[in-house]
Amino acid sequence: MWRFLAILLAATTLKILFIFSYHSTDFEVHRNWMALTHTLPISRWYFESTSKWTLDYPPLFAWFEWMLSQIAVLFDPEMCVISESAYVSQNAVIFQRFSVISTEFLLFFALWRLCAVLSGSANNVMKRRFLPTAMFLAFNFGLFVIDHIHFQYNGFLFGILFLSGAFLVNENYVMAAVCFTVLLNMKHIFIYVAPVYLVFILFNYCLCEFEFITTNRLLAPSHRPLLLFATKLVKVGTAVLVVTFLSFGPFLSESQLRQIFARLFPFERGLTHAYWAPNVWAVYNTLEKLLCSLNIFVQFWPQLNTTVASMTGGLVGQINHVVLPNIRPLHTVTLTLSFMLPSLIRCTVKSSAFGSLQASTRYTEYLTALIGAAWSSFLFGWHVHEKAVLMVLLPLNLLAIAVPKYSSLAFYVTTLGHFSLIPLIPTLAETPAVVSTFLAFTSLHWLILFRLHQTGTPPANPKTMVKPNAFVASLARTHLLGLIPLYVCCFFIWPLTNLRERLPFVPLLATSVYTALGLCFAFIYFLYMSTFSPWKPVPVATAMEKSISSRKKNKKLKTQ
Repeated sequence: MWRFLAILLAATTLKILFIFSYHSTDFEVHRNWMALTHTLPISRWYFESTSKWTLDYPPLFAWFEWMLSQIAVLFDPEMCVISESAYVSQNAVIFQRFSVISTEFLLFFALWRLCAVLSGSANNVMKRRFLPTAMFLAFNFGLFVIDHIHFQYNGFLFGILFLSGAFLVNENYVMAAVCFTVLLNMKHIFIYVAPVYLVFILFNYCLCEFEFITTNRLLAPSHRPLLLFATKLVKVGTAVLVVTFLSFGPFLSESQLRQIFARLFPFERGLTHAYWAPNVWAVYNTLEKLLCSLNIFVQFWPQLNTTVASMTGGLVGQINHVVLPNIRPLHTVTLTLSFMLPSLIRCTVKSSAFGSLQASTRYTEYLTALIGAAWSSFLFGWHVHEKAVLMVLLPLNLLAIAVPKYSSLAFYVTTLGHFSLIPLIPTLAETPAVVSTFLAFTSLHWLILFRLHQTGTPPANPKTMVKPNAFVASLARTHLLGLIPLYVCCFFIWPLTNLRERLPFVPLLATSVYTALGLCFAFIYFLYMSTFSPWKPVPVATAMEKSISSRKKNKKLKTQ
């Protein structure tokens, strides 16, 4: 335990050193939210618009800001005054920075709970991997940049997510549903992974009393399984509804609900954020831009006015493509769900409805499904922020530390994802520290995945390992090495050229597209690794038959 506390102390000390460093407009966003929740009646929270940083998170996060404001007003009363302009003071900075640091400890409590649950199972390997996992989270570059410099509360929110995961692994499905509903009412971006919880709880809890057979018929030998199914469904549904009611209860009027959902889902903001997240739409927009530029000289589409196409102005808003088809929210939802489907099918087939599961198996299946859902939503979602890459990186690395076959993939994806976050800190004063921290964490990450976490671990079974293709491995290494000249060109050479005034968005575009190509390729590889066997594809029906055969053997052993 003292080693764990030493890790937390060292990481906290590092974060305290950056208290007075650069902070983004998100700092003022959260200060303004504290001010309006402290000053205004509840009925005005989602209508207040004195500042352009209006409240656009779900009600439970608004209540969280209200609780912070009760303490903040003691540090600096001016923090809780609504104003059109930004307010910054030394006390305000100290309070808000420490609010992030202190609430982040929930993440480490959730990690401790996860490891406690897994250590009590037949497979106690996670007990030996607890410290490497704690090191990864405590010094995580993504959380460090986004939360402790840029300013957000992602560590706190991921703590709730992993706490719900700990309840799932421990088969406390009602509490898992409660925690996830709380999370969903804190930050609605987690709605992307809601299908994972729906499938996991449905097939591991509600339907675990049923027996599935290869003819796809549902056998209920008596009315008891149906009664149990209804009882469990009511329990979970009641828990979800109670939390949702407590969150939205004060806002149940039609006008309030309409205003809240208008704030939560502003589709008019457009397909991409000002700084494109490294996903499919960054590549799509770049292709559109190239085709428009090419058409000016070659006239492939003389009937189109491609000179008006502009998607790189750094502004948030609806954008119309000229050459390529326009993308609408329905298209992104369809693609997201389609690419999420393989992970959900695996989660269904490898559930308690088809065979008994150990805690370690539930843990890996939960993380695998979570990663698949989060990754597909990040790549294909509507108006995705670059910071949402954490929804992929954190679960993927927890999985890689538990299942070594994912280590290389996790290192590749994490390095790309973290590199894409560097432009979030644009100030020269912080650049040396940010780049040094990136390099230091990347080195630590490599040690955790390929050295530290293997200490004391039994040798891996060759049959369960995936041998990476030599060409794929070489391509991934080359792509990672390409980050060095990319950074030098974008942030050292480009600012010295005459083009920086005409094309200021090029460094961000190049960073987004370069990392997006790797993340898209890695996602396809992840689907292959997680959905199919290491050596050849296995049909779902075959996997179901194996699961059912295993379950029948377990039943025979119990009756003997």
